[in-house]
Amino acid sequence: MDRAYVSALERGLRNPTVVTLYRIAEALGVPFSKLFEVPEGGSAPTDAPKERERQNRS
Repeated sequence: MDRAYVSALERGLRNPTVVTLYRIAEALGVPFSKLFEVPEGGSAPTDAPKERERQNRS
C-alpha cells in the first residue's frame, strides 16, 4: 500500500474500500471488526472532511 494513499486516508481525503480496510486490519494484527468499534466513552465517526470544508468556507 502506497504511503501517500495511507496518508490521504489518515487525513480524511480518501475513502477506503472494504478490501483496503481488511488489509489494514491484517497489517495491524487486529480483527477486521475491531476497526468499527467505538471506544467506551467515545463518539461515532463524523464526516470530518465535509466538516472541515464547511469551516473553511466560514
